[in-house]
Amino acid sequence: MAPLTMNPVTPGSSPGVRPPGVPVRPPLPNPLDRNIVGHAAMPDSWSETTQASALGSAYLAALEGLPADEKLPAGWALFLTRSAEDFREGKPVNQVVKLKDGRRLAYTFQQRSDGSVTVKRHGELRVGPASAGFTPQATSDEMVAAVRKRWEPQGFRFEGPWNSGDLLKLHKALLTLTPAELALLQGLFFRRGGADPERAGVYETEGWIAGITYFDGAFSHDDATFVGDGEPYSAGTLYHEIGHALLATHDVTLFHRLDRAISAYNGVIERFNKAATADEQTRMQPELERARKVWEEANARFVHGSDARYFEERFAGHVPPTKYSEKNASEYHAEAYWLYKTEPARLREFDKDLYDYFASGDYLRHWVKDGAGKWQVVPVGPELNPPAQPGPVLAPPREIPPQAA
Repeated sequence: MAPLTMNPVTPGSSPGVRPPGVPVRPPLPNPLDRNIVGHAAMPDSWSETTQASALGSAYLAALEGLPADEKLPAGWALFLTRSAEDFREGKPVNQVVKLKDGRRLAYTFQQRSDGSVTVKRHGELRVGPASAGFTPQATSDEMVAAVRKRWEPQGFRFEGPWNSGDLLKLHKALLTLTPAELALLQGLFFRRGGADPERAGVYETEGWIAGITYFDGAFSHDDATFVGDGEPYSAGTLYHEIGHALLATHDVTLFHRLDRAISAYNGVIERFNKAATADEQTRMQPELERARKVWEEANARFVHGSDARYFEERFAGHVPPTKYSEKNASEYHAEAYWLYKTEPARLREFDKDLYDYFASGDYLRHWVKDGAGKWQVVPVGPELNPPAQPGPVLAPPREIPPQAA
């Protein structure tokens, strides 16, 4: 996941000091980037008078019609937003507006090319126990225990110091997954890491086991901004790493299958070359041939079947939806997946083919290139789950020639 960096907006020493006007520039590529704007608590000095002085008529007009108790907090958030680069480029900027009664509301601010401003009120931010199906009376320990129990049949393991707030956000994301998605993610671990200066999350394989680690950065901006129409900002990171896992699952399965085939073939070769007599080697020839054939088939499937390569070729020439998705096919897929889960309408408007790739279920299929260079859907088959015990380390078949008879 891309490092999460702040884009602070520091108002003048007095809220009444109005920043200089900035010309509106045309939108740049990657319009669906998640933006983060510096956030600060509304000062006591922020009043209707200071708001009228700090914001121009276009901004004040955009605030008309809002509930009375939200006008000042929303105006303060708009004041902080107006100097942000994304806002000046015409991109929508999501801000969490905090009210005096403790409620947190999701607002989107956007400046049009004609200088007018739109303010969209989404409602309360969807966080907390109620948003995940728990009663307000549930304790943190009860919620953590309930989440672990809920996902036991799926084989999910929750490792590390998960607190109830962060775990509930992950739980909510998992509840949105389809049965087909859950089938591919069987046995995944979800680890709560600590501070990491560069990463918010990472999908990784550890031997035969695959899983996701979420670091502090995944959740550190949930008080300031959001994704979709009111989901916490961390939902983007949660889905991003799940998108990595979904893209890699078939390829990892084929790698494990090739690993086992190589180990088995090596074992037969070793026994063949240790045979004491030519007759014994002759009797082993069928076994040697079967092991060679299994290895060749597993190697061919691994070489010619790659969901990541299929995705890369299918969307070559498309404009990536976010800056980070330009990095490689895997990041492109992960970024597109979180957008599909949180902002499907915007993704469809931006790139219908990319939206259809997810909506049609193509992202859940295994793609293999045939002899004519055309991609075909081929079932991976059984053995999606790794063996209970770690297998041998991958090594190429040793080129030990059979002993002469």
